[in-house]
Amino acid sequence: MRYKSNDEEFFHCSFCGRSQSEVQLLITGQDPDVCICNDCVEACKERVLESRQV
Repeated sequence: MRYKSNDEEFFHCSFCGRSQSEVQLLITGQDPDVCICNDCVEACKERVLESRQV
C-alpha cells in the first residue's frame, strides 16, 4: 500500500502491514498500491513448498 505524508510517499506491505523502513525489501507489482515484503515472500514460498509435499 502507498501513503503520502508531507509530499513524501511511504509504502507498506499489503500482507503484513509493515512499512518500507521495517523490512529489508519491499516489492511493488504493476499496481504500486500493492506491495509485498521479503519476509512475506519467504512465508509464501514455505507454504507453497509444504503444499507440494502433501
